[in-house]
Amino acid sequence: MTKFTVNRKQFAVMLNSFGNTIGDLRLRTGDHLLTGTVGLYSHYLSLSIPCKVEKAGRVAIGDLNRVRSFLKGGADDLTVQQQGESKMLYLTCGNSKIHLPGVSKVESHQHAGVIERLLVDCANSQWTEWSGKAVGCSGVLTKTAVRDIINIHSVLGENSLYTVEYHTKESEIVVKAGRQSKGRMFVTLPVDNAKGGGTYHTSNFGANFPILLKSLPEGDLTVHLGEAVPIIFRHESSGTLLMVFDCDYEEGWE
Repeated sequence: MTKFTVNRKQFAVMLNSFGNTIGDLRLRTGDHLLTGTVGLYSHYLSLSIPCKVEKAGRVAIGDLNRVRSFLKGGADDLTVQQQGESKMLYLTCGNSKIHLPGVSKVESHQHAGVIERLLVDCANSQWTEWSGKAVGCSGVLTKTAVRDIINIHSVLGENSLYTVEYHTKESEIVVKAGRQSKGRMFVTLPVDNAKGGGTYHTSNFGANFPILLKSLPEGDLTVHLGEAVPIIFRHESSGTLLMVFDCDYEEGWE
């Protein structure tokens, strides 16, 4: 039976970081870390927090909203147990306990295996190639700069398209969103240690782009991108990795 103990507040922050649209989650333990991953057609996100492992393995949460509600109060330590993903999930927090049914399939993890194999190949190429396509640019952003992208969503609301332009010669990333008929917004972000040989690359991303960026922790973020390839954000100290798949359309900029 997989069994581990984590800090309740840290676990709550981790689950909330996956966003309200994620209804279930697969978790795995290893090297004193608890890692949750989501792999969908739109994005891949991996987050980790420290944990005390009694028996390593995997667990599946079938109802994230109910677990989030359970974590709103109680003792600092939370103990999680599960015999297998399809079996009952046991959570104990101080004097409170909750038992939840297991799941036969974790919907939010459906493409994670394929994506992770491609990520291993990308890492082995020193983050310069994704599925045979060049990832020609990289650099370092701060979470403060990323908040400016998130703010686009706060100002303009839902947008079907976010265009990211990387000007390596100028060491800057330009993000633009909106429509001519409703208003546009532009954000220019300075990039440290910009690499890409003085090139210019552009990619398009969907409406969830700024919302996904909220999951990233504080501190420096290494970003990798290229022409019509996914954009990858890595927070090396925590092991967090967010990859957002690019879109093929350019509507809204007529």
